[in-house]
Amino acid sequence: QHSMFTDHEDLKKLSIMQLRELRKHDWSLPSDHFVDLDGEEPLVLPETDDEKEKLDAIPVFGSQRDGEREALMEWITNKALELEKLGVLPQQPIKWREDGDLEEKKAIQRLGFLFLSYSVPAWWFELVMLFYKLMMTSILVLLFDGSAAQISFAFLATMILLTVVLRIRPLVNRKLFNLQAASLFI
Repeated sequence: QHSMFTDHEDLKKLSIMQLRELRKHDWSLPSDHFVDLDGEEPLVLPETDDEKEKLDAIPVFGSQRDGEREALMEWITNKALELEKLGVLPQQPIKWREDGDLEEKKAIQRLGFLFLSYSVPAWWFELVMLFYKLMMTSILVLLFDGSAAQISFAFLATMILLTVVLRIRPLVNRKLFNLQAASLFI
């Protein structure tokens, strides 16, 4: 039996048949997937009446002129975002492509050592790290040399950076991310 999906599809290149198949998929989660904090009552992915109405409004056998493709794409994108927020559908970080367009190749050749370890949306994070290192090695020493305020500001800066790192997860490599988070925590 031939599968309709290869697990490496680009959402924008999905056929109408693939989109229809995704629409028909049972997106509900097993009742044991979510457990409340007390561990007693399992939670199920909520499906609102509004969501059901939107799903039912998508024509199943319409043509592209009917807006079927756009409606299906919107519904699938919203469902994926919802599942990602619930932690069910993890999103892989967007990596730099060395086989990308000419401008990306030039940037990688010239400055790739600064940003290749970061995801594309977090390309700027190396600047944050450089500022943090400058602050920890120079600014704090010059402004608060040997005082209790020096330790307090260093601790505060490290906790802020740790919070930012854990929140935005800038590194592409998970082991490198874990190492960075652990080094900031210690």
